[in-house]
Order: sequence, then structure tokens, then C-alpha cells
Amino acid sequence: MSARIDWRALGATALSTYLPATLMAVLAAGTWWLVRQTPMPGAPAAPSAPRHVVDHEMRRFSAHRFAPDGSRRAVVQGERLRHYMDDGTSLIDAPRVHARDLQGRRLNARAQKGWLSSDQSEVKLLGGALVEREAWTPPDRPAQAGDGPLTLSGEALVLYPSEQRVRSALPVSVVGPGLHMQAGGMDHDGRTGQTQLSGGVRGRYDPPPR
Repeated sequence: MSARIDWRALGATALSTYLPATLMAVLAAGTWWLVRQTPMPGAPAAPSAPRHVVDHEMRRFSAHRFAPDGSRRAVVQGERLRHYMDDGTSLIDAPRVHARDLQGRRLNARAQKGWLSSDQSEVKLLGGALVEREAWTPPDRPAQAGDGPLTLSGEALVLYPSEQRVRSALPVSVVGPGLHMQAGGMDHDGRTGQTQLSGGVRGRYDPPPR
């Protein structure tokens, strides 16, 4: 005696039995994904990176930097200033800088464009940058050749007014009494009067007559 199984009927029966459960499982999984992707009402938004945008502008401005004793050490001026909210830096049109250190050494600078750090300790001078150090002799010694005026120029100079320091990684020109030099880079320390030149240095130096 043999039994005949109707596989088509059995398949239809299994399909009708398990299909609702399968659909319920798929719908449950889809609902869970949708809940995970939908922000809850009142939930804090994910923090976003601050944008580098201007929060205010000034025209014909003047910013002052003071020493701990209250004396004025540097003044940064310009035709227009754009301040950026995220990092506190500023872009300046036609910047001019006037600085004096604790010993009384003075320097003046100007350029077509400028960048000012948030604490006003660093100024990047861009386009026709020029820094002029005034002649100065310490009161405790006779005048020397390095005490004369000095002019530093190039397309990009980085100035640290309070430190009387000027740096550049681009071609520069250094001009002083009997001195005319060109170089691919420079680090000038106004407090010591020393200037380090690098990168294809050329020029001339005529020592003063004795």
C-alpha cells in the first residue's frame, strides 16, 4: 500500500502558514530601522563643526596691545577688518603696524593685506609687505653699525610685534646702512639685531669707514 503526497497542496499550506509571520518580521525590522533614523522630539541635535564666517566688520579700525605694566606696545590699524567667529582671527585691508618693545626699539610695518591672530600677537603681512626698524642705540654703550635703520621687504612677512621678530619663507630683501641683501627666507630678531638669511643669499655689504 502506498501513500501519495500532494506536494503542491503541502507547499500552499506551508506558505499560507508562514507568510504572515515572515511579513510581520520584515515589518518589525523596517519599523525598528525607521525609529533609529528618526530624531526624537526635543532630542539635542548632533554638534556640527563651526563655520569660518565673518561675524562683524569694522572700517578704519585701530587695535591696541598693552604690556602687563599698562604701557602700549603695539598698534594695528587698517582700512577694513573682518573678524571670524570660529577662531577669533581677522583679515585686514591695508594693515599698518606700529610697535615698541620694553627697551624702546620701534618698528613700523605695512602691506596690502593682513591676517591678525586672535590675541594680536602675530600679524601676517601679504602683498608688498614692508617692515622698517628705526635706528636705536642702547643707552649703556656707544653706537655700532648694527644700530642703524633696517628695512625688510617681500611679498609675505610674518611679524611678531611684541618680540620685534620678523620671519619669511619667501624671497626677501634686507636693506640697511651699507647693506643690500636678497635671500629666499629670513628670520630677524630685532631684540638682538641678528638676521639669519637662507636660500640663495646674495648682495653686498660695505662696512663703514673707520
